[in-house]
Amino acid sequence: MAELFQITKAEKAKLINEFPFRDELNDLEPFVRESPKVLGESIEVFAEQVDTGVGEKIDLLALDRTAGGAQIVLIELKAGLAQHQTLLQTLRYANWIKNNPDSIKFLLEQKRLSTDNVSFTPKIIIAAPQIDPALVELSQYIQAFEFDFIELRRFGTKENCYIVTDHKTLPQVSITRVRPQEDWDWEKYKTKLGISEDRIEIGKSLFDKIVAICQENQWSLTPRFNQYYVPFKFGGRNVVIISYWVSSQFCYLGFKLGQPPEQLGLTDPYPSAEHKFWDDYGEYYVRIESPNLDISGYMPFMEAAYRNVSKA
Repeated sequence: MAELFQITKAEKAKLINEFPFRDELNDLEPFVRESPKVLGESIEVFAEQVDTGVGEKIDLLALDRTAGGAQIVLIELKAGLAQHQTLLQTLRYANWIKNNPDSIKFLLEQKRLSTDNVSFTPKIIIAAPQIDPALVELSQYIQAFEFDFIELRRFGTKENCYIVTDHKTLPQVSITRVRPQEDWDWEKYKTKLGISEDRIEIGKSLFDKIVAICQENQWSLTPRFNQYYVPFKFGGRNVVIISYWVSSQFCYLGFKLGQPPEQLGLTDPYPSAEHKFWDDYGEYYVRIESPNLDISGYMPFMEAAYRNVSKA
């Protein structure tokens, strides 16, 4: 059993007792609603106890924002052990969301949130003090949706608490290629979004180079095709992003640095290229003009992004 200690000059080791969540509805859900960043830096909750019309309610709905777009997030909370039965429950909810985009748009508009460039194939987050390994294992056979399993434990008191999170993943030694969610792929980017052939070729080239770098460094990153952007994820969080910005549809390479590159001692190898740091997302983007560009100079950026997200 994990224990949390506070180390101070006055007291070398002070045990912080666990302050468990009493239940989902009255304790865990309000806590996550008020502090959504415990599930991810870019999570923004916009609805709670959403009625699916069949006697079941979704705990929380959120947006997972990136500079390239946003994705609906289904959040299922358990105050105790999250077991494999939770998988079927969340799949019912996820299918309802995917088949009822107008209902989700209505909820977003009620909060005055934009529905532009939002993927309505949801990411599923299951958060609980304890996640059954069987639940994580079974999820690998579900290709239609992206999962993030988060063990979430609270220590301290109501007035002064500490949160410990642990993203549970299957053991991996290399990048995993998966079927694109929501049927997005390079061809759909051309036919549905009107992205030009030359910019698609840039994206494909970046994708292959990132895959090769991940394999060489044994980074456990998973690519996910979304509308307008392809993030490479560690658990449920973006590390490197290939993005076609809606305003221009140019191809950009992004890194989840958390801080501006200069604060991390990083220098862009192509300083004349268009680039931008988005404070709201902690992401640095550079516009890529050619599929033949050597991106090895961005290795320090990738390493910094990987450390930032994986906390390695």
